[in-house]
Amino acid sequence: MDDAPIAESPAPRATGDTKAIIRSIVGTGIGLATLLLMLAGLMIQQNANVNARIDDVNANVNARIDDVNARIDDLQEDIRELRALIIDAIKGADAAD
Repeated sequence: MDDAPIAESPAPRATGDTKAIIRSIVGTGIGLATLLLMLAGLMIQQNANVNARIDDVNANVNARIDDVNARIDDLQEDIRELRALIIDAIKGADAAD
């Protein structure tokens, strides 16, 4: 007679336990998928916001460049007028006899 203890095999899980585990795995997967979709949506929205800000900056820079170009054109016109006045002043001064 052998007095060694007999190893007991674990009892098989009940069907309810298996269904609960499957439900928790599926629920976790759905939760993670929802979270990932929300994060992707937020990233797309942030990207759109950044692009809109870049467009606004480009429009502002272009408007300022146009303003500076207009001022340079006005300055060039003024310089031409001054040059003409100086040339006329030099021509108009006849030498005294």
